[in-house]
Amino acid sequence: MLPRRRSCRWPALVAVLALCAGSGEPQADEGEPRDGANGRSAQADDDAAETPDESSNSSGDPERDLDALLRDAEPSAPPAASKPADSARGSVDRGRADPPREGSSPSTVRLPLEAFRLLWERARQNDQREPTGRLPPPVVLGASRYDGRATRGALVLGVTLDVTLSRPGTWKTVPLAGRRVVLRRAETSDGRPISTTIRRGYHVWVTQRTGALSLRLELLVPPSGPRGSLEYDFVVARTAVTRFECSFPGVGIEPRVDGAVSTTLVTERGGGTHLEATLKPTTRVRLVALRDLGDTSAEQPRVYAESLGLLSVEESSLELFTVIRYTILYAGVREFQLLVPRGVTLLSAEGSGAFRYTLEQRAEETLIKGETALPMHNSFELSLRLRRERPGAVRRGASDAFQVPLPRCLGVERELGWLAVEVPGKLRLEEQLRDQVQSLDVRQLPPELVRSAVSPILRAYRYHDPRRSLRLSARRLPEQQTAEEGIDRVRAFTVLSAEGAALTELRLTLRNRVRRSLSLRVPPAARVRSVLIDGRPVRPSLGADGALVLPLERSATMAGRLSPVTLQVILEEQGRAPRWGGRLRVALPRVSLPAASLAWSVFVPGGSIYGHLAGGAPQPLVGHASWRHPSGETTTSSAPPDAEVELAADAGAVPVRIKLPRTGIRLEHERYWIGDDEPVSVSFLFLERRLIYPMLALTVLLLALGLACAGTPTRSLWTRGAGGALALAAAVPALKLGGLVAPLAGLVIGLGLVGHGRRWPRRTREALAGWAGSLPQRWRERPRDAPRSAGQRVRRVMLAGALVLAAALLLAGLAGIALQLRSPLGG
Repeated sequence: MLPRRRSCRWPALVAVLALCAGSGEPQADEGEPRDGANGRSAQADDDAAETPDESSNSSGDPERDLDALLRDAEPSAPPAASKPADSARGSVDRGRADPPREGSSPSTVRLPLEAFRLLWERARQNDQREPTGRLPPPVVLGASRYDGRATRGALVLGVTLDVTLSRPGTWKTVPLAGRRVVLRRAETSDGRPISTTIRRGYHVWVTQRTGALSLRLELLVPPSGPRGSLEYDFVVARTAVTRFECSFPGVGIEPRVDGAVSTTLVTERGGGTHLEATLKPTTRVRLVALRDLGDTSAEQPRVYAESLGLLSVEESSLELFTVIRYTILYAGVREFQLLVPRGVTLLSAEGSGAFRYTLEQRAEETLIKGETALPMHNSFELSLRLRRERPGAVRRGASDAFQVPLPRCLGVERELGWLAVEVPGKLRLEEQLRDQVQSLDVRQLPPELVRSAVSPILRAYRYHDPRRSLRLSARRLPEQQTAEEGIDRVRAFTVLSAEGAALTELRLTLRNRVRRSLSLRVPPAARVRSVLIDGRPVRPSLGADGALVLPLERSATMAGRLSPVTLQVILEEQGRAPRWGGRLRVALPRVSLPAASLAWSVFVPGGSIYGHLAGGAPQPLVGHASWRHPSGETTTSSAPPDAEVELAADAGAVPVRIKLPRTGIRLEHERYWIGDDEPVSVSFLFLERRLIYPMLALTVLLLALGLACAGTPTRSLWTRGAGGALALAAAVPALKLGGLVAPLAGLVIGLGLVGHGRRWPRRTREALAGWAGSLPQRWRERPRDAPRSAGQRVRRVMLAGALVLAAALLLAGLAGIALQLRSPLGG
């Protein structure tokens, strides 16, 4: 036995049946079965009489039935196949099968071995030629167009249907229309008729043709629906694009199509109504056209009006869009009249029922007289669009007052109105006069009025009196350039080494909406060591202008607010080593966005003394403030706090940890606003500690020399002035370097030099010698009975103590200076 192959089963069975059936019957011309006038053969008619109608296979759902028809493709034979030939034809040689034996199964066929081998080879070759890829759908419906007219008793439609057929050699089923409609004619675009049948509730065309075709159909649709309306409901083939056009005799008819994307209703000059609509993909078309029932009531109508107005205030004009909803009771109404202020242009007035209008100019108002073709019952809606030009006062910056052009309905029992005022431009509204008009909160307006606004509604009103009046004024707001995006906080840390290397970490915290990148202009000698976004390493790029481009991520929204994104950049820069003393300058990269605040900490090595950081204008801190987070909101960020957590980062995508040391002296600098691309730098003075005492001695000596020059009476006036200036200039650094002791030492030395020039030592020695020589005599001649008070004794003791303390401090300062000069390199 030869092994069976599943893929060859059907080709082999076809060949066996062909051999058993004898010679093949003729095929239909151009891929279609040869039928009679109805497109069916006599044998098919006999089969139709014996088998049930194929439309009974319909599921009742047009969508499901249509999908089943579009997937239907039979590779073997057309659906209306002829009866199988009699299998008992006797035995033939090489290809003819033996008649079935008694007791054998009806499905069993006996063949000679040579004939079976021949069939096996043919089946294997056919199997190898079968495509292995995914086959396209057999039938694709493109666009359809329905063009018809309503006649007495039916709707006559001409249909143009575009189809694309694939899978050569297979039978395809093309759905045309539902079986409930009458298919009067079906042909191709070249006028050749096609045969149709009914399957799954559709008129279908079964064919083997391929390619793009255009079919033309003529349908008759019977009316349906209750009395008083013309309703047409029928099933169609679903297409991607469906255009529907229909003409109705007479005016006053309001036809509509369910599921229409857009609808255009045109009243023709000849007294007809034409409907044009574009439908969404659907399998059912429902067309409803209202009839004129007439006015059978003799009572007078009562009309109530409600208006919804949206006033748009612009710099050059006022535009009012108003929808007036009429409620009509007891009888029909054909005429609708309104009054608008004079000078207002009516751009459009639209209403149902073939509405038309005329304008009549009066002394101070304009009368709008509208009329419908038929009396309107129950309700009627009228849309008005008004416009009035404004003077150019607002363009010059002055306030421009204007009267709101509110339309007034005539012939109504009661009128209720709502008004919303929006400003699309840069204007400020102020209320000048309000009479019989009530001011409202915007939330009290009707929802449809709020949804129709394109700009924020600034004013809301309600009125119900025909004598209402509203006067507003508009003033242009001053223009101010504001930044669309910005950085909330910039936190910088810079560590300086004794060798001149500077390691800077820049931490930017911002809330990003749509920005994709951020540009940094780093100093030429700086090198980027690491870039992170919320703790994740990223790779920067270099822009065309040489700036460093850093990628950004959009901020996540939590509880209605954007969570911050933290961008960390670590830079390394090698500069000159600080020697002896001077002023150092440190700069940060320039950022392409403005920053609200900056906090910069600079760590400098010990062994020197430093001044304060100076950079930019002074900005004193006024106070602290914080935002209260709503309940349930948590802000998550992987960035560590500024003061407690170590600063570390990954260098690019390499897992290397960089830790900034926080040793040395910490200097702080704060700013509260930095513009975009604004350079930021700080500078400070420094002096090595080993130079403190030599500099201190030099300032003390300069102070003493200046005092000596200023206190010598023999010097000229200019010399004495220069000496005083030198003393003052040397006193400040002496106070900074040595405290209060250094100026006192300079003062003492200077006074000594002044006294030496004025011969104070010689006079002092002579005075002391005369005092000491006369001391015994004065002791003997002192009055014995002279009393001494306690106050005199206390003053003498305090003066002696002060002199001793001053002498001790002076000696201590001189001793320290001497030790420093002896060992200048010591700690």
